Amino acid sequence: MTGKECLQEVNFVLIMIEQAEAELAFYRKGISKGLKFHAKVVELKNDIKCLTAFKNAVIKEIQKIKNPLYRDILYKHYCEDKNFKTISIEIKKPYEITLCNLYPAAIRAFEKIHNKALVFDKDI
Repeated sequence: MTGKECLQEVNFVLIMIEQAEAELAFYRKGISKGLKFHAKVVELKNDIKCLTAFKNAVIKEIQKIKNPLYRDILYKHYCEDKNFKTISIEIKKPYEITLCNLYPAAIRAFEKIHNKALVFDKDI
C-alpha cells in the first residue's frame, strides 16, 4: 500500500470506528443479555481496537515528518477530514500554494517515511 493510499484509508477507518461505537452503544442499551449479545459486543470492541490501532499507527507516521507544515496539512486533511480551502485558511497560505505545492510535497515526505507493511484489513 502506498503512503497516499494508507492516508486515504484513515478517513474510512474513522467512519468505521464511529459506526462501530454507535452500534456498541446500541447493544449496551439492549435488554437482551444472551450469549449472542455478548459475542457481538466482544466483536465490536475488537473491531474498534484494530481500527484504532491502524489510525494511531498512521498518525505516528505523520508525526515523523520533519516539516511541521506538511504534518499539519496531512493531519488536517486525512485525520480531521478538512478540505484544502479550510486548511489553507488555517495555515495562512494561499489555496493554490497549499493544493499545488505544499500538499504534493507533504505526500512525498510521507512516502519517504511510510512503513509499507502498514496495511488496513477491510474485512473488519
